[in-house]
Amino acid sequence: MKLDLRDKRILDLLIRNCRYSAADIGRAVGLSKDAISYRINRLMKEGAILKFETAVNHFALGYRLFYMLLQMQTLTSAKEQAVVKALKANPFVLTFLKASGRWDWQITLVAKDDQHCDTIREELFKKMHGNIKDYEIYSFLTEYKWTPYYKDVNLKTKIWPHRDSAFTSELAWTEYEVRPSSKADLDATDFKILQALASDARTELTAVAKKVGMTGEAVKYRIRNLIKNGIILGFTILPDYLALGLQMHTVFLQLRDTSDEAKLTKFFKSRDYIIDAIKMSGRWNVWLYVLAKDFNGFHVALSDLRNGLADNLVSYDSTLILEWPYYTLLPRGIVHA
Repeated sequence: MKLDLRDKRILDLLIRNCRYSAADIGRAVGLSKDAISYRINRLMKEGAILKFETAVNHFALGYRLFYMLLQMQTLTSAKEQAVVKALKANPFVLTFLKASGRWDWQITLVAKDDQHCDTIREELFKKMHGNIKDYEIYSFLTEYKWTPYYKDVNLKTKIWPHRDSAFTSELAWTEYEVRPSSKADLDATDFKILQALASDARTELTAVAKKVGMTGEAVKYRIRNLIKNGIILGFTILPDYLALGLQMHTVFLQLRDTSDEAKLTKFFKSRDYIIDAIKMSGRWNVWLYVLAKDFNGFHVALSDLRNGLADNLVSYDSTLILEWPYYTLLPRGIVHA
């Protein structure tokens, strides 16, 4: 879909904090509250926005992140539907991507430890009825960069929000990188609030308060604490990059040395074609998610990576993302554990 400048400025602000009110966005963009609401609804209807999401630190909830690559025996429509059904039904799956190349599926899941991860894998494979030809599992170590921003909408639009329901004083940054941390102490009400915000991060505080049986001020206090304790990292959107005419590639890197995390973080954050850069265990010890307008743009980005990391790069591989069938940052298994 095509976006005009005001659409891009709206996306710019929603990526920074999707809880900004329509009135505040309108003042920043130069449109009425109703016009902003109309545009946001259109962006959702036409697929530019997949969902309003709450960025959550899974480590603070007592879970680790694992990434699984699957190669299937056969790729019939029926077999593919069985894979999708099994992945969507599993309460510990965060997201899965359909890809080209050697690996047919890229899956992100949460687990308490390696043994729990293997139990989840076994349960998934049983429901896939022996259709797995090969697989690899990688453990998340740290995140160098994660941002939903892409080049065309990173406009640094200025805003002076009037409503505290966006939690702007607590969220004075736009970076959502997950870092290993100790488990926080949450009660059932905290999880209900997280669940409400995970389903739609723009949910009004009055609606959240009604769901959890508390006052709006009490809910606001709880959310502030969830931010302060590093459980909520921010409120943003998930753009549908494919619907916006962009290609999405996974680039797998094998680096000789990943010990200088500050240097690597600086390098990856300086590349606006990278939306996610993750340090992993295993052979491919860095994974990148790269956006490009076409294959030529991807090869330009790949050449830049190879040149910039030349002294440290042992090997690399890549795959093209074809579909993004499922995405959540708060899977059911965490909430109901």
